[in-house]
Amino acid sequence: MIRTADRRISTLLFLLLAPLLYAFEFWFIRQPHPPSVHDLCTLAVTIDLTVVLPLLFYALVARPRRLSGAILLSAFLVACGIAAAILPHGEQRYLLLLRTLVAPLEFVLLGYGALAARDVRQQYHAASRETDDVLERLRLALEATPRLTPALRLLLLEGVVLYYGLIAWRVRRASQPGDFYYHRESGLSGLLAGGLLLAVVEGAAVHVIAGQWSAQLAWVLTALDLYSVLWGIAFYQAARLRPIVIQDGVLHLRVSLLWTLVVPCREIETIRRLANLGNRDIRRRPELLRATVVRDPQFAITLRSAHTAHGLFGLRRSVRYLLVAVDESDRFEQALRPAGEAGVARD
Repeated sequence: MIRTADRRISTLLFLLLAPLLYAFEFWFIRQPHPPSVHDLCTLAVTIDLTVVLPLLFYALVARPRRLSGAILLSAFLVACGIAAAILPHGEQRYLLLLRTLVAPLEFVLLGYGALAARDVRQQYHAASRETDDVLERLRLALEATPRLTPALRLLLLEGVVLYYGLIAWRVRRASQPGDFYYHRESGLSGLLAGGLLLAVVEGAAVHVIAGQWSAQLAWVLTALDLYSVLWGIAFYQAARLRPIVIQDGVLHLRVSLLWTLVVPCREIETIRRLANLGNRDIRRRPELLRATVVRDPQFAITLRSAHTAHGLFGLRRSVRYLLVAVDESDRFEQALRPAGEAGVARD
């Protein structure tokens, strides 16, 4: 626990220091300097942006978390891109020289990424024998590919949002007896439609207003707004294509793109059907996963021991207590009753 807390503190420290350093360098490079030290100041700022900050990232984030050393190269390339945005065009001569010297490293990184992508592809096809769920296949493939850097993992996981947001419209899932959907009676489709309409109207207004100050800022905000729309669509499509499944004595608990938990039904200790949460203390339990989408939970499930739930972007959570809601609650209870029959109760 102490080591985990230390890692979190060092990460927060980096997230605090990095914006301050960027703000200082942005201000400093735009101040008037005597001609005799002007080049020296430009060189110092370039080194701070492209060398010092990546090393700070490695010391405070990558090393405490035991990340691959290859992430330092990725951090350096990202830092060069940020430096190009911060440094005025007339002050980028040292940055251009530095990027020219390290250009071969970019090809090394591309080759490394290509090899990692090949490994992920092979592991993804191997995982198809274990599950038909796209997100779960990708998670298993990433776990089986040790050469991946965190940046590549995030990039590939981001592809899941693109898949569900842009491609999954044409996918139809054949319902199985063990499938339990949770989006049809939750009002998710209506809420999503209203939210998307609001996002489009708001995004257009923000684009017009921000465009009066900066065209670049307006398009950045518009891109973020369009991404939020894509995320909303992906969330609904994932809820449609990723039902909760009880099959071969195993509970596959899924919450759209957010969480996935696979636990044998024999690990279920008690199942309680809830009329409402009221003043109950279950919501305050530390190992609780609320597996509901836009509705109140119908069941409180207690596991015999803690299991790991996998979230988007590599998040993990130790879970022992579950709050679940499905469209066919009676059938769901009957399917789980043999596993927790001794502890089935109604509130």
